[in-house]
Amino acid sequence: MAVRTVKSIGDLGISSLNKSFKSFREIPEKQFFCNLFITGMEHLLIYCKGKNLESFLGNVLALIDSGPLEATKEHFKEVFEDIDDLIQKKQVKILNSMMYDLNFINLVITLQEMLEIPCSKTSENEAMFEIQYYSEKMKLNVIVLTPKLVETQYLIEDATVSVTLLNNNGNFSIIYPYEYKPSSIKCEAKDEKEVPVEDMRKTNNLEFYYDDNDDDETRSLSLQSEKYQSFSRTRSVDYNITNRAQQQENIRELEREKRMRMRAKALKAKRKQAAELKKQEEQKRKEDEERLEAKRKLEELERFEQFKIIQEKEIRERIRLEEENKQLREWITSEQSKFDNERTIRKKQQNEKHEEMQKMEEIRKAADEKRLEEEKKIAEERRVLEEKRLEIERKVAEKRRIAEEKKLEVEKKIAEEKRLEEERKLYEERMRNEEKKRNEDKKFEDDKRIADERKFAAEKRLEDVKKMIEEKRKEDERKLQEELKAAEEKRLENERIIMEKKRQLEEKRLEEERKIAEIQKLLAEKRAQTEKLKEEQKLMEEKRIQEAKKLADERKMAEERRIAEEKRLAEEKKLAEEKRLAEEKKKTEQKRLAEEKKKAEQRKLAEERRLAKERLLEEERRLEEERRLEEERRLEEERRLEEERLIEDERKRIEEEKRIAEEKRLARRRAANQLRLKEEEDRKKKLAEEEDRIKAEQARYAEERLLEEQRKQAERERVAQERKIAEEKRIAEKKLAEEKKAEEKRLAEQKKAEEKRLAEEKRIAEKKLAEEKKAEERRLAEQKKAEEKRLAEEKRLAEKKLAEEKKLEEEKKKQAEEDQPQDTENTTYCGGLYCVKCIKDLKKSNYLLKCDSCCQKFLEGIELDEEYKAESSPPVAKICLSCNAKMSRGEEVYCICCFIQKKIMNVNIGGCSKCCRVDKNYWVDSSEGVERFMITCVYCNENRNKDTVVTICTTCQEKICLVCLRKNPYIAQGICSNCHDRRQITLN
Repeated sequence: MAVRTVKSIGDLGISSLNKSFKSFREIPEKQFFCNLFITGMEHLLIYCKGKNLESFLGNVLALIDSGPLEATKEHFKEVFEDIDDLIQKKQVKILNSMMYDLNFINLVITLQEMLEIPCSKTSENEAMFEIQYYSEKMKLNVIVLTPKLVETQYLIEDATVSVTLLNNNGNFSIIYPYEYKPSSIKCEAKDEKEVPVEDMRKTNNLEFYYDDNDDDETRSLSLQSEKYQSFSRTRSVDYNITNRAQQQENIRELEREKRMRMRAKALKAKRKQAAELKKQEEQKRKEDEERLEAKRKLEELERFEQFKIIQEKEIRERIRLEEENKQLREWITSEQSKFDNERTIRKKQQNEKHEEMQKMEEIRKAADEKRLEEEKKIAEERRVLEEKRLEIERKVAEKRRIAEEKKLEVEKKIAEEKRLEEERKLYEERMRNEEKKRNEDKKFEDDKRIADERKFAAEKRLEDVKKMIEEKRKEDERKLQEELKAAEEKRLENERIIMEKKRQLEEKRLEEERKIAEIQKLLAEKRAQTEKLKEEQKLMEEKRIQEAKKLADERKMAEERRIAEEKRLAEEKKLAEEKRLAEEKKKTEQKRLAEEKKKAEQRKLAEERRLAKERLLEEERRLEEERRLEEERRLEEERRLEEERLIEDERKRIEEEKRIAEEKRLARRRAANQLRLKEEEDRKKKLAEEEDRIKAEQARYAEERLLEEQRKQAERERVAQERKIAEEKRIAEKKLAEEKKAEEKRLAEQKKAEEKRLAEEKRIAEKKLAEEKKAEERRLAEQKKAEEKRLAEEKRLAEKKLAEEKKLEEEKKKQAEEDQPQDTENTTYCGGLYCVKCIKDLKKSNYLLKCDSCCQKFLEGIELDEEYKAESSPPVAKICLSCNAKMSRGEEVYCICCFIQKKIMNVNIGGCSKCCRVDKNYWVDSSEGVERFMITCVYCNENRNKDTVVTICTTCQEKICLVCLRKNPYIAQGICSNCHDRRQITLN
């Protein structure tokens, strides 16, 4: 990665940095800009509270050309919006979240690639030159340290950011100090003038020890006399006055040397004391280790005994749990049988209600059939009366149809003329573009011929580059032709669809005419019967109207009663189900609480038994210890008495031995005197012999010394001769090295000049190729723009026709539209706005919004129909849907499928057309559901409904709930901590 994580300074292993710096961040190779840019923003946010952050970013972006910068801003639009948000809020957490955003890192790398660092042939270290260049351009104060704390500073006058780097044998890191100190050129100059240099030896004048300054002369005399014992106090004072300054300087120097010697002695004593302390600490540490080892062995024995006790306790606990499980299984079977009986009774009651409703339905059908027969009779009577009116309407409809056909023909003719005119204009535009292209091609050929004549030598080197450009141009032309072909096919497909729809409309119109003819025929038959019943109809009309009204009212009332009954039954069913679930939940909760209480009591009893046993063992150990101490005291007393008896015996034995030894000593002394006299005579003889031997040895040594002196003289002469030869050889080698160095310098200058010439030629050729490439791209862009304009015009005409036809169809569909939304207590829909407080409360809760129309299909992997993919446009209101409070700014609330697609997968789609209806949306609790359909989220460790859980890593099968994703959507964009692959959301 371009930007790595921050680590502790101790991980570097450089002890000299631990005192001043707390952490560091490694800089990957060739990634200086990225790390300096991000570190500069961190410095301004943390230490300057965001001051000068905007100017720092402006300085960095000002280094990029305006053209590429605008394209970059368009491409990384979301990242620049985050940067604007960072400038406004000045919060470090925004920068931290951006650092883990791949788009932000890509933007920083792109900016680094746009900056071209000039070549420097004189720079020995390219990395240091790159740091210096970025320091000047980004206006940063950069201090580069080595492990030995040698500084290299790059300081700028108007810099607002200070960065410290560490150069560890070519591996660079950013190091963060405990406290930043201001560093600038002006401050340093001022400090140098104001702060005097202090002598580190802390020298002081001897005048410090005297109060009266007039006694300088006397002090100098007394000190001089103490230094030199031969100095006479009776000498003339005038002699000393002349050299007073020199004497004082000498005295100060002597005192200074004395202090230095005393300091060295004090340091030596301190080191010795430190060594002794270290030795004592080492001995103490060894004793502590031995004591801890003994203590550890005792603890291991105690743990082994406790383990035995715990093991026996676990065996008893396991037996008890098996018995409880057996009872629980029996209870579950009994509860299941009860539940089955209740379910059969409930089903029987539902069947009886269903049979009663069927009987009521049959009665209602019989009444309806009777009513229909009466209506048929009345209809037969009405036919005769309405025959004349229908005949008149038919004639009027025929005239209207003829007029509409004429109007449609006129409109069709006008549309055809407009289409031909637009095609003519597009053809002229295409001809002009082709003419322009031919002119540009001709100009391009002329320029190319001139360039070939001028740059024949460069043409061979750049031939491959030209081939690549030509292939790219051909590829672009091929792609353009394919796009034109696809657009033409699309246009033909649209025309075919339009013709097909016209054909269907014509068939529909003929079908309607046929139906009208049949109706007219029936009306003619009715008219004949109507003439006969004309008189009776007048009398029956009022009666029929009254009966019709009465029947309509009865039908309406019956329908309302049926709907109310259905609602009541559904409500009762729902309440019964909720009551049953609540009772089951209550029972399970009571059972769980009873179980926990029982376990707590058992634990408490076990703890009391364990404490009682521990107290008993402690008492036994105490008694054992007292008995042991008493036994030791008794044995000690016996041992003391035995030692006193032994000492008395030993004293008597020693006295006896002393008396015997004294007698023996006197006897030996007498024998020794006799031997001494005899040895004295022998020694005199030996001394005479030794003197003769020493004289002979001295003569031999004198001869050997003479020979050794002669040998050393010869050796000295030989060494002098070899040294002379080596000196001559060294002078000759030095002269050859100088000549070789001069030759290398000359060749390097020639090579540098040649490289400069080749670089200039390459730059000119690249500039020419870039101009040619830009001209070619401009020509292709203009051609593509013209073609897109033509296609857009054709598309617009086709869409206009389709819109007109769609409008006619929608007018017919309005009658068959869905019912109005039913009344519901829910006030939230997908895409609605929540205020900041309500959205925070929602993110803390476990509730998720679910849409009846699209969410279940999406979670089951069923492809949504076109009506569900239509763009929804919910009403935009400045009122929170939760608390109905007015707000200036809010956040959208999405249903499950829209949240996954828009917020997590970043799919830019419209919501389902029914998502914006409150009667189609409802809240679901992600923590409720059947136990076997619950999945554990790896982030919150909670059991969630499987519909609210997605797979975040396909390799590790890592599951995460939508509640955690709603709190932090950036989890889906990160790297898996187990397999280190990019995370990807998939449905279960």
